[in-house]
Amino acid sequence: EWRFEFPEVLNEAGEFIGFDVVIGNPPYGVELNQKQFFKNEYKTTDDIYTIFIERANNILKINGNISYIIPIFWLTGDKYISTRKVISNQLHLSNGIILPYNIFADAFVDVGIFIFSKNCENSEMSSIYEFNPKDNINYRILNELKFNTLRKSEWKKSNDLKIIFNPLSRSLLNKLGQFEVKISDITDSIRGILANQEDYSDIQVDNEYRPIFIGKLDRYYMDNSMKFIKYGDNLKEKPFSYNYFKDERLLIRRIISRQFRVMAYLTNNEFVNKKDIYVFKLNSTIISTKYLLAI
Repeated sequence: EWRFEFPEVLNEAGEFIGFDVVIGNPPYGVELNQKQFFKNEYKTTDDIYTIFIERANNILKINGNISYIIPIFWLTGDKYISTRKVISNQLHLSNGIILPYNIFADAFVDVGIFIFSKNCENSEMSSIYEFNPKDNINYRILNELKFNTLRKSEWKKSNDLKIIFNPLSRSLLNKLGQFEVKISDITDSIRGILANQEDYSDIQVDNEYRPIFIGKLDRYYMDNSMKFIKYGDNLKEKPFSYNYFKDERLLIRRIISRQFRVMAYLTNNEFVNKKDIYVFKLNSTIISTKYLLAI
């Protein structure tokens, strides 16, 4: 009831005209129990915090501003393209600051401060800054930042609309895009399974139970921590073929290390892995799996 809670956002006729500013630290990583409801209402159901961006845009007046501190994954994550489309079409990224690691002592997530304006017309330049991951910061430093500029045209012309703050990374991405052969051309890949807790067992109950890796995957290394999983239609998610968990393949951890390294390992052993690890199997003979691992 806007007229009771926020009468300032109504005009003299009682019509909703919107907020000047929306500020917040939205939740993130929350399981959306009513996902179909949100899909019916919003386009940006990539995460709960992305819905907060769209919601803020809906209640903002023209030329109003949104300022959020949120995870940075929406900038480049493959699953966040719907969020980037909404921002590209309806908002302008005025300022963006990628913060160092461990800003929140009780939350292990990479975050940034992002200011959006509801004015896309003639808004080409964004002021951006990226801290070194290990920097220590305070309010004084935030007031003295020397921002770089990023043209909207630099990321809007790409198919996936990825927003990359680091100019060297942008240059490298453009260079990589010129290669004729992509990893996706010579491999088949899937992510691992998603199971309920009751699907796990410390022993192999029967032939339906398969070994599952539950340990640590690092660069060219994995420990031998295994349990058993009941593998079948009971699983929440699984690949269309069990063969992805057999024979020679690459395992690549979904999240890179905090040294910005890809965590990859080659295995021939048969076991299932969870969805935090991607499986790549060669479908071409032009290179070997070990060579791909080295790349």
